[in-house]
This record gives sequence, structure tokens and C-alpha cells, in this order.
Amino acid sequence: ADFSQEEADLLQQQLLEELDLEAADRALDELLGEDQVSLKSYVTSLIRGEIPLNLSELLSTAGEAAVLALTWQQETAFYILALAVASCAFAKFAGVVERTQVSEVSFYMMYFLLFTVLARVYQTLSQLAQDTVGQILDFMKILMPSYLVASVISSGSVSGAAFYELILAMISATQWLVRYAVIPAANLYMLCVLLNQMSREDFLSKLAELLKMLVEWALKLLTAAVIGLQAVQRLVLPAVDALKQTILQKAGSSIPGIGNLFNSVTEMFLGSAVLIKNAVGVAGLLILALICLVPVLRLGVCALLYRLMGAVLQPIADPRITECVSGVGEGALLMMKIVFTTGLLFFLSIAMSVASL
Repeated sequence: ADFSQEEADLLQQQLLEELDLEAADRALDELLGEDQVSLKSYVTSLIRGEIPLNLSELLSTAGEAAVLALTWQQETAFYILALAVASCAFAKFAGVVERTQVSEVSFYMMYFLLFTVLARVYQTLSQLAQDTVGQILDFMKILMPSYLVASVISSGSVSGAAFYELILAMISATQWLVRYAVIPAANLYMLCVLLNQMSREDFLSKLAELLKMLVEWALKLLTAAVIGLQAVQRLVLPAVDALKQTILQKAGSSIPGIGNLFNSVTEMFLGSAVLIKNAVGVAGLLILALICLVPVLRLGVCALLYRLMGAVLQPIADPRITECVSGVGEGALLMMKIVFTTGLLFFLSIAMSVASL
């Protein structure tokens, strides 16, 4: 028996109602702000074959985020440049009158002012990264119940339940690792960079390098572990569910009189369920990308800005001041890697699950 498009649409609507996307949208409104994004509208658009994001609006948002990041740091950057130039002027003046002590005292006065400003800048960047990681994890908690139902309906209980358990484990592990290990290590790295420049002796650079290396290794190992686990699950579990579905279809088709009808209904049901599951997954990917877009751009612009300021100051300022300013750029880049990697973990997990059928 052939089924009309209206019957297929009705079945898809009934399956969508089972996902309770309205509850997910209410939770998203609390997380991201009223009417920022809607999971249900994204899923509905994707089912109709439409792209819910407007490319020009996305580019406009990215451009605005970059400009706002520059505006956000404009006053601070000017203040830092003024302190560096003033420190250089004091040092030159003290050198002319041959007052070494005056030169050292003036340097440390300026350095402590600069230390305070840079520490506050980095604290803001670190908090932005931590808040963004929290939003990513909270969004995954919102998305997972709906995606679990869609996965179980489309691909079977084994794959759906295993994916749900893995994502919950990823959320818990990532939350603990980033909050209590990775971000504190990155903060300690920045502190070592700033403190190391207080003396002409290089006594904390190796510790700073070690901390930076540990942070980057932790992010790489977490990514590799998640991709490996997902790859193993995607290779084995869908085959188990496919075998169960094949057995069910053969058993149904062998029933005299209604075998063909059973096969037609099963094919339409599974096709609609897979479509909805993939739509929910792709909608989740789009929203996840939107959550990461602005913070990653802000952190990236700040990293570039402070590295550029370090390059500008190098010919005129004390090398220790130059290293501090460049160090904040390195710290911002490290925070950008943390946010990007956290988003990438869940992005790849959902993408592999969507592509498995």
C-alpha cells in the first residue's frame, strides 16, 4: 500500500510531539535569553528541507562580535600602551641622570599598575570561557532527552541508550576536567607569566611552559578519547539495531495477507523517525555552533590584539612589559582553545550519531 504525503506529514507531526521540544525551548530561553533560538522551529525547518540560518545574518553577527570585542578592549588597550610608554620614558630619564634606583622604582610602579590591568583583563577572558563552557554543557543537557527519544525511535534502543549514556559521561567528565583542572591550570599559567617578569631572572618560564603543555595535552586527549569511543559505538551498535529491525520486518512480512502492508507501514515509520532524528541532531549542531561563535570570536580577537600590542611595544618598551602583554594574548588563545575544543567534542559526537544512519 502507498501512503500519501499528508499521511507521512501527520506521522512526522505525531513523532515530533513525542519529543517535547516545547520544554526544550523553554529551557533554552532561560539559558540563552528570550527568543534567541528555538529548537522546535529549527527542527521543523530542517524537516521541510529549509536551512534555518541565514548566512548573511550569521556573517553580520560574526562581524558585530569582532567589532564589539575590539570596542570592549579599546580603552584597556590604550591604558596599557600609555603605561608602557610612560615606563619607557621614566627609564630613559633615569638613565640620563644616572639614577639606577629611580629607574627600578619607576619600572616597578608602572609594572604593578600594568599587572593589575592585565590580571583584570585575563580574569574577564577566563570568566567568559568558563561561562561559555557552562552554556555548552547546559545546552547538551537540554538537547539530550529529545535526541534520545528520536534515536530510540529511529535506530533502536541499544544505539540510543548507549549514545545517551556516553553523552552524560562526557558532560560529567568535561565539566569536572574543565572547571577543576584545565581552566585553573590555564589561570596558573597566566599568573606564572606575569610574575616571571617581576625579576630580571627567568625563574618561572619553565613552569609556565609546562602548564600550557598540560592544558593543551588534556584537550587533545579528551578529544581523542571521545572520538575513539564514538567511533567504536558507531561501528558496532547500529549493526545490532539494524539486525533487530531486519528480523522484525521479515517476521512481519511473513504474515499472510498483511505482510506487504506491514512492510510499507514500517518503512514509512522508520523513514520519518530517521528524518526527525537527523533534524534534531542537525538543529542541535547549529545551536551549538551559535553558542560558541561569539565567545570564540571575542577570545580570538583579544588574543590577536594583545599579541599585536606586544609586537608594537617590543622596539620601545622594557622586554618584561612586552612579555606580559604578549602573555595575555597567549592566555586568551588558550581560553579560545578550551571553548573551541569543548564545543567540538559534542559537535563531533552528534555529527557522528547523525551520520551513522
